[in-house]
Amino acid sequence: MMLGKFLGVLAGLAAVLWGAQAAEDGNVECGGTDRHQDPHAPRTIVSRQIVSFELTTFEPQEYHFLFTDNGLEELGEPVTATYLSLKRQADGSLEISARGGSLEAMNQEVRDGSVFAVNFTTPDRGYTARLQDLVTRFDMIRNNGLTDVTYGLPSGDGNILRVDYDSGEYIFRHDSGRILEYDAAFAVFDLFRSMARDQGLDFTTRGSNVTVYDDATEEFLQGIWEGKHLGVPCRAEFSGRHVRIYRSGRLTDDTDYVIREGKIIPADQGEPGGRLVTFQGVSVLWKKDESTLKGYSGNRVSKLEMRRISKP
Repeated sequence: MMLGKFLGVLAGLAAVLWGAQAAEDGNVECGGTDRHQDPHAPRTIVSRQIVSFELTTFEPQEYHFLFTDNGLEELGEPVTATYLSLKRQADGSLEISARGGSLEAMNQEVRDGSVFAVNFTTPDRGYTARLQDLVTRFDMIRNNGLTDVTYGLPSGDGNILRVDYDSGEYIFRHDSGRILEYDAAFAVFDLFRSMARDQGLDFTTRGSNVTVYDDATEEFLQGIWEGKHLGVPCRAEFSGRHVRIYRSGRLTDDTDYVIREGKIIPADQGEPGGRLVTFQGVSVLWKKDESTLKGYSGNRVSKLEMRRISKP
């Protein structure tokens, strides 16, 4: 199952960490395992001042963070993949970054509102003390320094936890399976979400302050595409869920679009069950491969191909 580009933010982190260790150990065979214990990992943590915290969760069978206040649970699309990061700055403020969403939304051409991305800076307001309380309450130092990974698993499996303290002490766990129990993972998720909500943001697509897409095809479309149909220049400019289409330099379409069964068509389809409404300049478009849009122009059967010339 191909992940959307957005999931690469999370998968990339795991891949870098996994790949670095695999290269070091020479154990890169698919299905190979790496289990080792960091002999320098602390067994107890004296400091209570967290300076950085990172949690990556890739465990769709274990973590299902349903939102109870925005209706997403009615769609059956829980948030199952997250990356949460906190970094304390020199002035005591906190730099927060969070990414996540349901694997269903990030893997498939659906929009459920769960995919989110937020970046912001905030005064501490007791957040790190509350986070440390969770570290203590859920005994996150348990098995500190243990790496236990199986290479070749889908990028939807695995967890990484890293906590650094002002004393130089740290907690690090990397596991293909569960690191934190559900209650612990959800408590961390909920605390980070409360930080975002204090900023007027939320862990939803609508609540994000970074542009994200539930639909991998929608993300793929963004930018300017050009091609020719029977020698006639054609151009499509995608911005969010809006497209402007030109034929021979003349604007033929300036409208919102939708994606249905892979086909890119005007959003306004008239009465349900009616005849398919198509664009004026190019009837229907769809993704041919990672660099090409394909379609028909007018009623002609000769196919149009367009390639991206710029990204936003």
